[in-house]
Amino acid sequence: MFKQILLRVEGGEEVATTVVHLSEVANILEAKVKLATALSFFENLLLAENFKVLPVSHGDHLKALIIARKGNDGINDALIYLKMKEAGVKKSTPSTATSET
Repeated sequence: MFKQILLRVEGGEEVATTVVHLSEVANILEAKVKLATALSFFENLLLAENFKVLPVSHGDHLKALIIARKGNDGINDALIYLKMKEAGVKKSTPSTATSET
């Protein structure tokens, strides 16, 4: 999965995530592969010009909480939906997309 993400980024696909989700990926990756491999992955990702890390505020979490309750989703799924919507990204999780439209 992580190799596919990196290949998409290296292929020029515009990618955005939040600081929260990036930390989640780091925790998962560091538990699954050697630390040097994980660090190399993040170095390549963070240095890519088409990769953006979006900030998350207290207010964003409050908004995500409302979305999560409406869509019966986890708060992190709702948070990424919110940030993607703010950034104009068309992809979203199914339940949050239907609860917000």
